[in-house]
Amino acid sequence: MAMSDLELLQQRVARLEEELSRLAARNHTYPSKSRFWARGLRASMTASILMASAAVALTFAQDGDRPSNQSPQRDAAPRFPPLDSLTTWGRTDLAGANSVGYTTEVLSLVTDGSQTNSYQWPLYVEMRGTTSANATQQSSQSAGAVIRGVVRSPGSPWTAGVHSEIAHGESAWLAGKPVATSGTSIAFNGEIRSFSTGGVTTGLNLQCAYTDSTSKFCDNGINIQAGAASTYWQSGIHFEAAGNYSSGNVGINFDQSQYNIGIDLANNSLRMNAGQKFILDKNGAAYISYDATKDVVQIVKHGTVVTSF
Repeated sequence: MAMSDLELLQQRVARLEEELSRLAARNHTYPSKSRFWARGLRASMTASILMASAAVALTFAQDGDRPSNQSPQRDAAPRFPPLDSLTTWGRTDLAGANSVGYTTEVLSLVTDGSQTNSYQWPLYVEMRGTTSANATQQSSQSAGAVIRGVVRSPGSPWTAGVHSEIAHGESAWLAGKPVATSGTSIAFNGEIRSFSTGGVTTGLNLQCAYTDSTSKFCDNGINIQAGAASTYWQSGIHFEAAGNYSSGNVGINFDQSQYNIGIDLANNSLRMNAGQKFILDKNGAAYISYDATKDVVQIVKHGTVVTSF
């Protein structure tokens, strides 16, 4: 018979009490600094017991609010990988939960805003990178969130490392009424502040990773998808200018990458403003442009108009 939340908590508290007793018995053999460390550890473990008790009490208090497709009985924890974590939680699929749409969570955070001054950060992670001057990309790798997904079904499941859903203009998630919102909804937003001319800053990095000779090619670096014929992106990729004008060096840079077709427009047109150049070589020695003042198309080679029409 599976253990209840209370029974599981009681077992954990008993183990913690045993550890506290063991530390107390050894306390007289510690040097002064070690005794200070032991007292701090005992205080920390006591606080952990209180926090765990409060969390379970809150869970019991909210049992009546659980969706009908969730069972109050906890399922078994999975086999954990070798992680150096202060706290590790886990669970496996609930047996018999075969209904479509049933979700399995390990941790859920929900906030509900209502005030004018509302800055909601349900999960805040501050990552302070190493200060070592000897750190390299091989010796130091920091990530605010690491998600390892293992796709192991021979079928065709849908798996996403990071998934974001936003209901723009709705009073409640998939159950509310339309709201004429004037706000801005962003599924993913990245902000970089660069204070050094050294190194490289990248807004989004997508790597088709190589592990060994069995690694296969990946399909789409970026996939712009429409959910239905009536829903589409007004701009597939939009370079937004800061103020009235913003410029960089290259909008889309293939660098040393080689494809059979660099850009495949299929049934789509290519448009640019008059006076812009359709450059035919690396150095810009030959190009085609349209002069709107004369209403002519010019082919220029080495600074000389060779033909116009």
